[in-house]
Order: sequence, then C-alpha cells, then structure tokens
Amino acid sequence: MAYYDLTKTNVTTSDPSHPGFNIAQGAVHSRGPELDIQGEILPGWNVIATYANIDSRISKSNDGNVGSRQFNVPRNTGSVWSTYELQSGIFEGLKFGGGVTLRDSQEACCDAPPFKLAGYATVDLLAGYSRQFGDTKVSVQLNVNNLLDKHYFTGIGTFNDPFQMAWADFGQPRTFMGQVSVQY
Repeated sequence: MAYYDLTKTNVTTSDPSHPGFNIAQGAVHSRGPELDIQGEILPGWNVIATYANIDSRISKSNDGNVGSRQFNVPRNTGSVWSTYELQSGIFEGLKFGGGVTLRDSQEACCDAPPFKLAGYATVDLLAGYSRQFGDTKVSVQLNVNNLLDKHYFTGIGTFNDPFQMAWADFGQPRTFMGQVSVQY
C-alpha cells in the first residue's frame, strides 16, 4: 500500500502574450492511495489485484482553471489478474490466465464544453508453456488483449486554436501478441 503526493511542473498552459499558443508554465498536483495485493492461493495459482484513487488537480495555469480536475485522468483505476500453471504431469509448465482492467470516467480536455469521457473495462487472456532443457528454459506465450474488442477512448479534447480542432486517443483494439523466450 502506498500514498503518493506529487506535483508535476512545466505543464502547458495558454500563453497570455500570444493567443493560440501554449507555454510550459503550468502545474498539476496529484495525490491518493494505491493498493496492490499479490499472492499464491494454491501451488501454481497466482492472483494480483491493484487499485488506485487519483485526485489530480490543476494547481497553476493561465487558463483560469486552477482547482479543476486534470483532464484525461480517471479518478479510479483497478485490475484483477489470475494465472494458473500446472505443476506436474505431462502438461507441467502449461500456464493460462486472464484479467480485467477497469478505468473510471474522466474529464475531457481544454476549450470544449465540459463533459466526461466514459469509463471502460477490458478483458485480457494469456496461454503459455515453459520447458526446461538442462540449464536452458524455453517459453512460449500468447496474449490476447481486449478480448471482447471493446471500443473506448483513453483521452479526448480540443486544441486551443480558432478552428476548435479536436483530437481523440482510441483504445487498443483486440490484439494478439506472441512471445518466445530462451533463458540460459
């Protein structure tokens, strides 16, 4: 368990001398608790759970928004993961698992009318196999991220310009990632 209290300086804020431009003179203050629990329930069965509560506020700005929540930062985040690896028998070294990641809603950025970006949850899976050959261990693993192909945004906002152009950060679509490793 931890409690953090951080201040990030040189955050961009509007330049009062040059409208439409930004300068690195702002600051953001973030604080809150973070909890990680990890353990082996039975031989080969591991679980890890995480949670963070993020109170992130603008502490210095030329935009008149001091005290507002920092944009694109969720208030709550968490995840739960579980894996199981067979400990004996013909399939010893076979591992499979899955997890859920949750992210709370967040304030949208900049000059747009105030609104919240919806929170989301994603589901991930993994399967792998490890085998020892003398002093060498060979492992293969396949991960599936965002198994349900959830469509979500991790950030959204507008640029500080006369055209009110907008941007969006799209979440990762369903992704398959393989890995082969050799340890000697």
